[in-house]
Amino acid sequence: MVGNEIRKRLWSIMSENPTPMEFAASQTRPREGQLPDMKPLLQSWSEAFRDARRALLRRLGIATQHELRQMQQEVRSLDLQRQRHEQILQQYQQVLQQHQQVLQQHTQQSQQHEQRLIRGSESLRWIAEHLQSTKTLAPSQEGPLVSIVMPVWNRASTVSAAIESVLEQSYANWELLIVDDGSQDRTVEVVQEFTQDARIRLHTGPHIGVCRARNRALSEARGEVIAYLDSDNTWFPHYLGEVAREFQQHPKEDSVFAAQLVERANGTEWFIRAITFDHDRFLEEGGIDLNAFAHRRRLVEELGGFDEQLTRLVDWELAIRYTWHRAPKFLPVLSGRYAECRADSVSAKESFERNRELIRQRHPRKIPAAA
Repeated sequence: MVGNEIRKRLWSIMSENPTPMEFAASQTRPREGQLPDMKPLLQSWSEAFRDARRALLRRLGIATQHELRQMQQEVRSLDLQRQRHEQILQQYQQVLQQHQQVLQQHTQQSQQHEQRLIRGSESLRWIAEHLQSTKTLAPSQEGPLVSIVMPVWNRASTVSAAIESVLEQSYANWELLIVDDGSQDRTVEVVQEFTQDARIRLHTGPHIGVCRARNRALSEARGEVIAYLDSDNTWFPHYLGEVAREFQQHPKEDSVFAAQLVERANGTEWFIRAITFDHDRFLEEGGIDLNAFAHRRRLVEELGGFDEQLTRLVDWELAIRYTWHRAPKFLPVLSGRYAECRADSVSAKESFERNRELIRQRHPRKIPAAA
């Protein structure tokens, strides 16, 4: 920018003043051998250059001040950006610390949960001990009617095994209420093949969600006892007999839960989930799966069914209400096989934390807030 100004000023000087040749021609011819007097021209050029230099310095000073102000503004802008970035970084660090705390809590809970699992040879000993009492069970009609609730959605590949595990129960006084939640595969056709047994009733309709589907089954239930079986899990033959026997022998008992044989998603690892009921730990961690939980129908009539605003942890929320005033009794028997972490499992679709917060809002005095 300044170089351009200098070139323009020099060109102006050269245009306004005569060249040396023109100046010499305009002078009186000197005597032979004597050069023209160039001092006036040089003096004129020198004065012109001094004027140009002073003008350029003034222009340069003005430009420098303007550029300095621009630089100062840029520095202030950079300072503001740096401050904002530091604030954002601090916020990210706080969030990271919170996530680390939550991760540590989940790790501790997972370690506590792992300590309660029965694995390997201990599992075999547990099975041997707790199945001995069921080896002599015979098919029986004696005892309360058990209504089994089974919602199903696009489970053509697994629902047969679930229904067959009900048909194989040593206890025969049951009804199976299957609610198809708008399946788009062959699920309905598969289930209809079993409806020749009058104890199995199929209800079909549009997709309404697992909670509403279960509530529809509950509204149709006629049994004194309610049990639950998902369409991708199975029961062992003795389970309903043990449940019915417990409720028949203990009329004041409201609910029971049993152990489960849990199969990991990889299909090669399994363990037994068997816990003693601890109310505080249950409110913090859960631990009772719906497939191993049974209760009297009067709890539905008194406390309502499933919360239809939830998409996950629905069994936990129901169990919180049903066990708040009276702890459930643990039955030391294997209820059945539970397939963990299926990709399209009914309980594997939605956010765990969002639903947990909804449950906490419904039971603020019972469930502690997340850290």
